[in-house]
Amino acid sequence: MRFSGIILALTLISILTPAFNVQIVKAESVSHQLILYTSTRDGVIRVFLNGSKQILEHVRSGYSLEILGNRIYMNQYPGYISVYTTEGVFLKNINIPSSVSYFITFVVLPDERIALLDNENDKVYFIDSLGNFITKVDILEAPDNHLQNLDGIVINNKLIISEDGNKHIIQIDLMTYKKTIFKDMSKIPEVWLGAITYSNGYYYVCGPSSIYKFSENGDVSKIAEIPDYNIVGIVVVDDYAYVSVNFGGKIYKVDLRSGISEVLTSNLNYPLDLEAQILSETLPPTLTLFEPQISGLTVTINGVATPGYEGASITGIAPHCFHWDWGDGNSEDHCFPATHTYSSAGTYTITVTAYQSDGLSTTKTLSVKVEAENKPPTAYIDSISPNPAYEGQTISFSGHGYDPDGKIAECDWRADGRVLSSSCSFSTSLPPGKYTIYFRVKDDKGAWSKWVTETLEVKAKQKEEIPKEGAEKLSELARGKSAFFRSLAEFIDKKTDPRKYLDQFASDLRNLGEFLGKPPENVEEASKKALKDFLLKIIDPNGVIDTADALGKISTVTAYAFMESADVNFWYVIWTNEPLKSDLKAVAEEMNKAADLYDEEANCWEGITKGKCDIDHLKNILNREKDQLIKLKATVNEKIENILSVFRNPSPEVVLNDYKKVVEGDVLKYELPSPPYPCETVEISIEQVPKPAKNFWEFWITDPSYEIEIYPYYYYYPSSFQCQKDEKPLTSRPGACLVNRSLTYNTKSIFGSSMSVTWSVKDLYPLGTFEYDVLGLVIRVKDFGGDNTFTFWTDEGIKEAQIAVKMVYKSSGKYIQLYSFGAQQLENLRSNLITILDKYLDTINNTLTKL
Repeated sequence: MRFSGIILALTLISILTPAFNVQIVKAESVSHQLILYTSTRDGVIRVFLNGSKQILEHVRSGYSLEILGNRIYMNQYPGYISVYTTEGVFLKNINIPSSVSYFITFVVLPDERIALLDNENDKVYFIDSLGNFITKVDILEAPDNHLQNLDGIVINNKLIISEDGNKHIIQIDLMTYKKTIFKDMSKIPEVWLGAITYSNGYYYVCGPSSIYKFSENGDVSKIAEIPDYNIVGIVVVDDYAYVSVNFGGKIYKVDLRSGISEVLTSNLNYPLDLEAQILSETLPPTLTLFEPQISGLTVTINGVATPGYEGASITGIAPHCFHWDWGDGNSEDHCFPATHTYSSAGTYTITVTAYQSDGLSTTKTLSVKVEAENKPPTAYIDSISPNPAYEGQTISFSGHGYDPDGKIAECDWRADGRVLSSSCSFSTSLPPGKYTIYFRVKDDKGAWSKWVTETLEVKAKQKEEIPKEGAEKLSELARGKSAFFRSLAEFIDKKTDPRKYLDQFASDLRNLGEFLGKPPENVEEASKKALKDFLLKIIDPNGVIDTADALGKISTVTAYAFMESADVNFWYVIWTNEPLKSDLKAVAEEMNKAADLYDEEANCWEGITKGKCDIDHLKNILNREKDQLIKLKATVNEKIENILSVFRNPSPEVVLNDYKKVVEGDVLKYELPSPPYPCETVEISIEQVPKPAKNFWEFWITDPSYEIEIYPYYYYYPSSFQCQKDEKPLTSRPGACLVNRSLTYNTKSIFGSSMSVTWSVKDLYPLGTFEYDVLGLVIRVKDFGGDNTFTFWTDEGIKEAQIAVKMVYKSSGKYIQLYSFGAQQLENLRSNLITILDKYLDTINNTLTKL
């Protein structure tokens, strides 16, 4: 409240008597018994409609009061609100939370929330029935010093407050707590607005001496004025208003139709506010259940029951006051407090019934959820690694928990009070120092374990200058790795005859292995020591030496394997097969990318000693190298697996039937595709289909003198590099020999409905590889009388013959062995490459750690 003018005089009185704010409960009908309650210096006074008065014993008077049902709420500012029955029986105290800075008047909502009205700071605080803070609503954007006297009522789930200091009646939605202006009364010529109530569709609000009436959407009208000053409370029942006046010590009865007022009672010792209780002749008892107290499976409930009207009584006699149905099949009669233990966890509905002497009863229900007493979990630290660690190094933390009656829901890692993570396993880095690491776990019921601890030491990183000799050696090492990748990439991506390249490739690989095997002998002792010291501090020397040894040995073994003549054929099959060649080309491309990065690393090592490169840039290169090697590993696994799928379990023969047939006059042509892998023999069968009706295979033609010619056309690669006398070299394919033969058969000596011919590739295995782009197979029938069809005699006469051709590519056991050997070579190549790549990745990780 703000004071100015005449209100300053009221302040002096307020020093001795509580403030004069008011709360009102709606009265419905004068046909029921109406009792008015007001808080005075002499205590809480009951005032009856005949003007008689009665002090309510055992009820301590307070600054303001509220009535809800058969309960009186009394503001004992600043600490708590006391709750009594309307007969004066104490029920409980509701403590006011410390976040509430000030209030005098308050409103008890139907669901027992309480709105505390602060007219000093222009705020409304909401608490629950246990005194827990819910929220705060500002009446004004910023507090001012305008005069106001707050009062409130609840209508349609909205809290209506008498004034915001600017004579605006405001409303607060009790679901959303949103504040809006309800009625603008700023033009009313009053010093302030205070007491407010509602009856039969109309609102009544008071100034210091006047009563105003309005509907929600209607105009405001002044309907009465009393001959006294400082109205602090109002109750409206039908056509009459009852108002209390603080300084006059009176309660007036005002006829709202005529505006005439009369004194109902006087000689009250400073009445502070006015409340009403309307009693029916036969109200049932009031039953209030307090918040249940739950411990494991045991529930304890307290409460209070009061008669519904004077003269009535609760019929239960201790200890059997009320009837309890515990919701689990058990029931009993028992007074407050009542305790029950359930046999198992679950949610139960408890029903309590209070009986009154007139036979009326009141039943209340509440739901409780009980759980077996939770057993706390136990935490375990699995590992903290590395320990000790170095500055900038990634440290991995791993822990777990065990919960005997549930599961682990959360972990908590801390280092000397600093929160590290809520995950059970994680990685991070820490500044140099010694730490006590704390770890605990929480179960799915919210219980935490005890802390477990472990000591961790993080050492400061010693910065070392990189010796020139060490940088040069590491540059050479990077160059060697680049050379390895480029050499292997060039080999697997070659498009010419591999036999011309194998010797040089093997030599390169051997030289590379020797180059990487150990440092040059002419390095001086001081340089050796500097190099050794540097390698110990920057890179694990075993990682470097093992990598070099493995590279040299693997490369040499691989080169010797490639020099086997059978392997030459094998690799050539890959190089002349476009899909397989594409897979290897993808591997080669990734190898070249890795080589580029190793060249970049070598340049940086050389530049470090000259001030042209720094550690940060070197780290960037190494990280990109690591990413590329990981990508290269994936490519090697994927692409070589694609190739292996072709060479695993090769078939000894491939049969092609009538692949592409073209009839041109008396010439029958077949164009057949390349076989999927090398073969030794090509067998062709020519047969008349369908067969003659009678079961014999002889056939005749009109001119018995005829020839069938077969023209095979193919080329191959002899390992001797020499073509046979009936072959000629192919200029478009160096090293290949073209075969163009005519195999002629005279049918005068051949009888039957089918014939076959077989030819073999000369000097093939292990000295050559059969291959062709398109095999031209021409079957020509000569001297056939010019017909454009093949016409043969059968015992049924002249018919048009149909010729079917079957072509079989056959491979001997040697070629099957070639494929098995080739597949194993690919497996070895993949395994060796992955070994090298893993070594290189280890070296990069060690280097990054030490840098």
